[in-house]
Amino acid sequence: PFFQRRFNDMDWIILTPHGSASWDGQTLMTSTEPAVKPDIRDETDDLWRIYYASIFNPARLKVKMMMTEMPKKYWKNLPEAELIPSLIAGAEAKLIDMARRQASEPLPFHHRLQDAAARVPAAP
Repeated sequence: PFFQRRFNDMDWIILTPHGSASWDGQTLMTSTEPAVKPDIRDETDDLWRIYYASIFNPARLKVKMMMTEMPKKYWKNLPEAELIPSLIAGAEAKLIDMARRQASEPLPFHHRLQDAAARVPAAP
């Protein structure tokens, strides 16, 4: 009943080896039967993996901290978890590539920003 009151505006399901509870916006259903893990994959999983891989920053990789924040025992519930070992393994090579490709010229808008900043009157 707590979850029904607290999350009344969304559908949800809680599954445990000791039973389950679900809410469909109308009916709260409970069971003492051990729950079977449902297949909750959907079409957004692939999009999430693409996003996760694209924001992965090898220069900020701290494996011990990552394991503290999300222990490996929970990875089975994360769509992106299958990418983590290869992202970690490739981090050093990506760092070398990033350093090799570092900017040698300012971005195109840099000069416009510098010109605009130069026109701002100095504080009295």
